[in-house]
Amino acid sequence: MKSRFISSFAVVLTVIFCALSLTSVKAQCDYTLEMNDTYGDGWNGNDMDIIVNGAVLLDDITFTSGSQFLQTFTVNTGDQITAVWNGGGGYGYETSYRILDVNGVEVGSGAQSSILSAITVNCPSCQQPTSPGAAGITASTIDYYFTDGNGASEFEVSYGLDGFTAGAGTEFIVTSTNTGLSSLLSNTAYDVYVRAICSVGDTSGWSDVTSFTTLCATQAAPYSMTFDNTSTPTCWTNTG
Repeated sequence: MKSRFISSFAVVLTVIFCALSLTSVKAQCDYTLEMNDTYGDGWNGNDMDIIVNGAVLLDDITFTSGSQFLQTFTVNTGDQITAVWNGGGGYGYETSYRILDVNGVEVGSGAQSSILSAITVNCPSCQQPTSPGAAGITASTIDYYFTDGNGASEFEVSYGLDGFTAGAGTEFIVTSTNTGLSSLLSNTAYDVYVRAICSVGDTSGWSDVTSFTTLCATQAAPYSMTFDNTSTPTCWTNTG
């Protein structure tokens, strides 16, 4: 009887320990270091470090040409990020940098300076879809696609005329990362967004915008068109 009680007690402790371990799992996401140069010739030998929880994650990072360089790095909720400006090159006044969270929001920045006050990482439990795009564009339809890292089974797509606010256009639910839009107006500029529905009450932010313009519609004969203006009308090409 005593041994059976001890065995049952051990099982209960194991279950409690496993439950606590599962609840302590921290969300993971990618932050981005955005490095900028106003002259467009890289950082001219200057470099910096990104430090996470006191350990150097990106060491002496720099770039040698262009106006901007992006470097992503993986972090967990609760991590502490600081940055050290090492310098070491020329024209430091041309340089600056920003640290962006998983949604592209700036959480820290510097220009020939370090970030000594730690940035606390907050990875959302439901992350916004990435890499959205449009393909197969016609006068009235497009194929729309995106990538989901949550394992979500439902997504909300929102589309409307160019410049509309996500969530305030036409919305519908899909269950695949590949879908389509139809009944669009020809020769019209549209924007489209998507967000993941991970569970009831846990929805991601909207994705980056995908912008596209539908093609001109084919006109059935007979068809007439006046050319009263000095400029060429849309959907027409002047070959003379």
